[in-house]
Amino acid sequence: MEAASLDLLTDVVVAAFDDASKLVVRIREQRKSSDRALPEQATRDLLDSLALAPVIVRGHFDHDFKRFGEPYACGDIQARESMKDVLINLQMTLIIALRSSGMDDVDLDFDALQTSSDDGRVNAG
Repeated sequence: MEAASLDLLTDVVVAAFDDASKLVVRIREQRKSSDRALPEQATRDLLDSLALAPVIVRGHFDHDFKRFGEPYACGDIQARESMKDVLINLQMTLIIALRSSGMDDVDLDFDALQTSSDDGRVNAG
């Protein structure tokens, strides 16, 4: 089995941030006219963080790809494992929490979601 390239892993991490943004928007819309509406400022801050991440993560990859070429896109084992860790953490702390909230009407922990988004952006970049 061939190892996933750093380029592919970067695409998947960017997609995870995009999916998280879509989930937040969906939850916000579902709860908009109820007594369970999401706090405006915390929601805006989280959406800003999630929107910024794909630009930064892809930007770092593109910059380093131009600098180092194809060997960078393939990545070494440490770089690939690091990106996999970022993806796993995003899925465990961000995507699962948002999906659970959307399906089970659970309160969102905006501090934890914001930290997960910020950490994922920094660690992937």
